[in-house]
Amino acid sequence: MTNGKGLTKLEKRAIKKQNRLQAQGNPAPVQRGVSAIGLSYRSGPLPSAKELAEYDAVAPGTAQIIVSKFAQQTDHRVDLESTVVKGNDRRSDRGQWMAYSIAMTAVVGGIVLIALGKPTGGFVAIITAITGLVAVFITGKVFQWKERQAKQGGS
Repeated sequence: MTNGKGLTKLEKRAIKKQNRLQAQGNPAPVQRGVSAIGLSYRSGPLPSAKELAEYDAVAPGTAQIIVSKFAQQTDHRVDLESTVVKGNDRRSDRGQWMAYSIAMTAVVGGIVLIALGKPTGGFVAIITAITGLVAVFITGKVFQWKERQAKQGGS
C-alpha cells in the first residue's frame, strides 16, 4: 500500500483505487501509458548548432573556442598532408636519379670493358643494367595498376 504525500489529485485517486483493489484480493491493475523515446544522430567533427548553443549557455565563448580549434586542426592537417606529398615527390625524384646514375655507371663500365678487349664482361654489365631498369619499371607499373584496381573495386 502506498501513501499519497506530494502527489497530484489524479495520482492520489489512482493510488486509492489500486489500494482498494489490493485490499479486496484483486491483483494490481496493469499500468498503461505512453512513452516517447528521442534519438538524435550526428556525424562529423563538430557538435551540432544546438549543442554549441548549449555549451555557450553553460560557459560563454565555448562555442567560439571549439570552432576555432577545429579550424586550427584542419589547417594543421592540410599542412601535414602537403608536407607528406612534397616529401614523397622528393624521395621519388631522388630514387629516379640514383637509379639513372647506377645504370649509367654500369653502361659506361660495360663500354670501357668492351674497349679494353673484354666484350663478354662489357655486354653482361650493359644488359644487366638495362634489364634491372626495365624490371623496376614494369614492377612499378604493375603495382600502380593493382592499386588502381583496388581503389575502383573498393568504391
